[in-house]
Amino acid sequence: KKPNTIYCGGRFYLLLYIKIKWLKYPHSITLNLNPFVVMINYDSLYESWSTKGSYLNIMLDCGEKYNESVSDALKYLPKSILWKIRNKIVFFSTGKYDAFRIDRATAKEKEIIFLSERILPKRFDRNSHKEAASEGHSEVRYFIFVVLHEVAHAVNKDLSPLLITKQENNVQEEKAHKKALRWFNAHIEKKNNKYLNPLTMEEVREEQKKQEKLMEKFYEEGC
Repeated sequence: KKPNTIYCGGRFYLLLYIKIKWLKYPHSITLNLNPFVVMINYDSLYESWSTKGSYLNIMLDCGEKYNESVSDALKYLPKSILWKIRNKIVFFSTGKYDAFRIDRATAKEKEIIFLSERILPKRFDRNSHKEAASEGHSEVRYFIFVVLHEVAHAVNKDLSPLLITKQENNVQEEKAHKKALRWFNAHIEKKNNKYLNPLTMEEVREEQKKQEKLMEKFYEEGC
């Protein structure tokens, strides 16, 4: 079987499947009539988050200032993985809110990932004309890793640390680390940019230490 291809047992079921998919996700599939194969149109995954109704628009709620950063991070995922999670994960940040609640339907149907505004990369500021951190900057690389890491937990269907032992949670974390690194470096390799080096766990841990210090400072000043 060809990758990224859905095969159906008969012509009737194929046509029924196409009708259902077309009604639910227009423009997301194309049909190859020989040999009766439905091909996924991955281009629909990358329609801008600012386009109402697009997959990224539904997935992201981190504020206009940061949705682009999360969108960029998700592009590091293999297309098949992004397609798999497109209707199953939502990202939130409290950056633009004092507080908010997650409605019961969303909490029941989707994986919810909260991102700390502390790690969200700096975007270009039109007022101060400050430049945005580049893709090769350590804080951006770390942010992308964090997004991929949390997606890996969702894909792996990992359990809450509150429901398992510390040892079992460490195993989950290690698996998520490895998967996130693999996705990150596969994307870097595909880009073939000599200025973008593969990510290592040493680099991740170094940035984690910086973020821990920032977090401690934040709480000390807040007290």
